[in-house]
Amino acid sequence: MDEAEVLERLERGGALVPTHEDVAGTHRLLRFDRFDPLADPVTAGGLGEALAARLAAGGYDLVAVWDGVETVVLGYLVGRALARPVVRILDHEGLITAS
Repeated sequence: MDEAEVLERLERGGALVPTHEDVAGTHRLLRFDRFDPLADPVTAGGLGEALAARLAAGGYDLVAVWDGVETVVLGYLVGRALARPVVRILDHEGLITAS
């Protein structure tokens, strides 16, 4: 999956929002927001596979994600493609733990 296709899928999932703002003197037309994998499961699956393909050569033992439906779903898809466990990272009143 090339960069243009990734951007198109992120936009379809609500993660790229049109905007007109200056950030550190640079004018931006898009802002990155939360990706909703439940809005388009096919898009989420494609992004998960694309992320896994980029990470495959890294030899990672697990996939760690913040606890939240958006990250858990995408992390599951990446973990499934890499055949690695997925661990949720939780923030409970400032104490960081793993599931």
